[in-house]
Amino acid sequence: MQLTSKFRIQVLRGFSLCLLVVACPLFFLSLSTHLGAADSVSLDQLKMGLKEREFHGEFLLNELKATDKRVESRMDNLVNALEVVADSKDSKTKVARMKKATIEGLMKVVGLYNDKRAAIQEQLVRPTSNLTLDQKQSIRKALDSRIAKRVAQMVELQQSMPTNEEYEKYKMTPGGIGWADSTIVKNEDWEQNRRVMLQSEEVRKKLVSDLQRSVERLADQDKRLKKKLQEQPITVPIMQREINRNADLLATRQIQLDQVLTEPSPTARIIGKGEAAALDEAVKIAVTGLKVEITKLFADYTALITFLPQVNSLRSQIEQATKP
Repeated sequence: MQLTSKFRIQVLRGFSLCLLVVACPLFFLSLSTHLGAADSVSLDQLKMGLKEREFHGEFLLNELKATDKRVESRMDNLVNALEVVADSKDSKTKVARMKKATIEGLMKVVGLYNDKRAAIQEQLVRPTSNLTLDQKQSIRKALDSRIAKRVAQMVELQQSMPTNEEYEKYKMTPGGIGWADSTIVKNEDWEQNRRVMLQSEEVRKKLVSDLQRSVERLADQDKRLKKKLQEQPITVPIMQREINRNADLLATRQIQLDQVLTEPSPTARIIGKGEAAALDEAVKIAVTGLKVEITKLFADYTALITFLPQVNSLRSQIEQATKP
């Protein structure tokens, strides 16, 4: 009877051991399957999140493009309206002052573009934001394009401003009989030429100064890039592209400077006081609208540039998760 009990105990122990041997692999297999499913769900969530962010990024980009298109259209209309007209003795210097104010406004806009460009250039040299190389280069290219166009518009307006004409300062008004009753008065043409030339010269000097600084800055950049190429020959393809791009900008800016330094041949239509006053009102309305659009443009730009790193970060997470 005792042998039978011991035998039963041994049998039960053996059976339990068999169950354990069979159950353990099944348990770990079940656990592994469960974890794999969890990873799959997590990856699906990441992919869904990426699609949502990509959709929002596309929305921000389209919003920026739409605002940029409105700015370009308004700016073109403003410059085109001003460059084809000129002052008369009746309007004195109203048109010249409008052109001067518009050029000054364009200079401020270029300053805003330059600030954004300097920031993205810094990211190319010393990256701190999660932007891809293609994104940074595309942004810089777009900014360069807008800067070049604004400078070209400034030159167009400056070239449409009056040039100096030779007039006698005084003229004689004949009297009734002979020269005895004649009077000497200041020549109105001379006075009008003096007034508009004060505006033209002020604009020309300011524009020449700004363009010269731009040429010097690009020339210095050319030296730095070439020095860096000598110090880091391994970066030849990248650095050579940078040198070529900078050389193109320098050549364009030098041509614009030469153009401003050359005596223009304006063919603008002379307008009277009434038309000049109406144009002045239209310009004020256009400038007010432009200020609103330009403010929105840079707000849209900031929104996009701060959102793109989120998309890039999530895309990197998915790439890491799908690596074998």
